[in-house]
Amino acid sequence: MSCETVPFIWVAPTVLELNGASSVLFKVTTAGGRSGGFRNNQATFSANSNLPSPTLGNASATPPPGTHDTANAAHAPVSQYDLPKNVRAHGWFMTLAWGVFIPIGVWAARYGKAPPGVCMVGETDGDGSASPSAWARSVRWIRSEGRWFKIHRACTMVGVGFFGVGFVLMYHEVDTNGGAAHFKSTHAAFGAAAAVLGLAQPLNAYFRPARK
Repeated sequence: MSCETVPFIWVAPTVLELNGASSVLFKVTTAGGRSGGFRNNQATFSANSNLPSPTLGNASATPPPGTHDTANAAHAPVSQYDLPKNVRAHGWFMTLAWGVFIPIGVWAARYGKAPPGVCMVGETDGDGSASPSAWARSVRWIRSEGRWFKIHRACTMVGVGFFGVGFVLMYHEVDTNGGAAHFKSTHAAFGAAAAVLGLAQPLNAYFRPARK
């Protein structure tokens, strides 16, 4: 596991801001790894009147209030932490799986199949005067010739495939750069539970007895 050093620039308070105090208390909250618990640390900084005042422009110089010395490398803006490519790809694949394809597959199975004894949505009235809407024609097309099942099966398979790719990417990322055990965070635990429940559905369909 590699450690990244993040520069920290602190503007010391003036004598007036200290209001007679001679020390400043720092409190820092840290976490060990992505799934580790929080740890609180503190340190006390005391003023040292024997130290010389810093010269403006040196690496140790303190910028005046409300200014930012961009010409000084010590005061250069720090870039924000960027997510690894595997983590970003994991998010995209999981979003497409659980937010797009699997819900479409569920919708096709739930609403695409006509209930027993119910006529096709979109049929005209007996006198042929009714004109079905575009939505009704779409639902009728899905319900005819078993298309609802083909859509359900295709979207579910694509969704499960995307889930598998996202799972492998994140598992590899934790092994390589995570520095923590698998399935220890709340996000990972809920994700694993959703995966188990999701994968149970096609297994249920496979072992389900044939309709009589």
